[in-house]
Amino acid sequence: MPVFVINPMNDVHCRHMVMKLKELGIEYKELGSPELNDYAAINGELIYNGEPLQKIRSAYFRSIMTHNPKQLARGDAAERYNNQVQFTAQVESVKAWLHALHEEGARIINAPSNSSKYYQLNTLHQIGIPMPRTCITSNPDIARSFISEVKRAVCKPLPGGSYCRKVTPELIEQLEAITHEPTIFQEEIPGDDIRVNMLAGKVISAHKIIKSNPDILDYRTDPEYHSGEVQYESVDLPEQVVRFCARAMEQLGLRFSGIDLRRTPDGEFVMIECNSMPAFLDIELKTGAPITAHLIQDLQKAPLIERPSSYSGTGAYSRKKGTENIASLFNYYDVMSNWSKQARKLKDRIIVDLNEEQKVQMLEQTGSPKAQMELEIQEGKVKVLRVW
Repeated sequence: MPVFVINPMNDVHCRHMVMKLKELGIEYKELGSPELNDYAAINGELIYNGEPLQKIRSAYFRSIMTHNPKQLARGDAAERYNNQVQFTAQVESVKAWLHALHEEGARIINAPSNSSKYYQLNTLHQIGIPMPRTCITSNPDIARSFISEVKRAVCKPLPGGSYCRKVTPELIEQLEAITHEPTIFQEEIPGDDIRVNMLAGKVISAHKIIKSNPDILDYRTDPEYHSGEVQYESVDLPEQVVRFCARAMEQLGLRFSGIDLRRTPDGEFVMIECNSMPAFLDIELKTGAPITAHLIQDLQKAPLIERPSSYSGTGAYSRKKGTENIASLFNYYDVMSNWSKQARKLKDRIIVDLNEEQKVQMLEQTGSPKAQMELEIQEGKVKVLRVW
């Protein structure tokens, strides 16, 4: 199948893409959740549900879960831990499968890499993209110093997925919490929220997000956004803004991006972030911007990859069954428990270099040269465990 739609989360954008592909009569294949489908690699060959990929042109991929809902369900610690490791393996299978497909030359919109907020922000600052002053830290003292320097600051969680918040005096009092929670702090930039959808370095839509209240910091917290009533207003971007957006995408390895800009009252444009898996359907449906059409056209233009298959098991695959209450092949919890016990035992052990006098003594006692020894400290007493 030349065009794949990778849809592990039954995403609305993927369903819309499938509908449009059907309407246009374009050959496609939809790939689903790794819970019910097999993303395999056999002797260097990619296989999906027992079928080798002999023809591939491109793939549209929007997202896969980064957290495991089963962790919120009841169950003992061992079951929850085993479920989490199984879930991590499922996510890895989809991401690595897509990465391998990308490495083989298929056009992926977008390959699941470089989506890290940390990587993005640091990289974009390094190449001189106009951005808010930014600090990523888990040190409360560094955070306080940065906040004092920029005067007005906002913060957001490093993994993403939650709303941006103003840094208030009350929040500053809670900063010790970031010791275990690395956090993004940025200079607050007042102005309009602009969402730009770009594909292969070209703008395919640019709109101001009309907020119900100009004081709303993050448009996702706007009641009209949640009710589906938010509206958009088309904007023309200056050429220099288009250039720095295209440069940012190229540096981050993104073919398609939903770029968030802030337009200040002085008319300056500042980049907030480049979304690697952007939501765009609401803009398309409300404004008529042909975003999906542009994506399909780009997917269709990709060169067709054809290759022979050496896989002999075609057609022998039986579809996965439901995954509820299926035991784990490996007892990850038991392994981790044993590792933790060993780690606790090792935490009071140190390795030290022998001094010259000790080296002479060890040589006399053992008949062979020694250079280091491992010590264990228990209840204030030192015990030599081994010498080598």
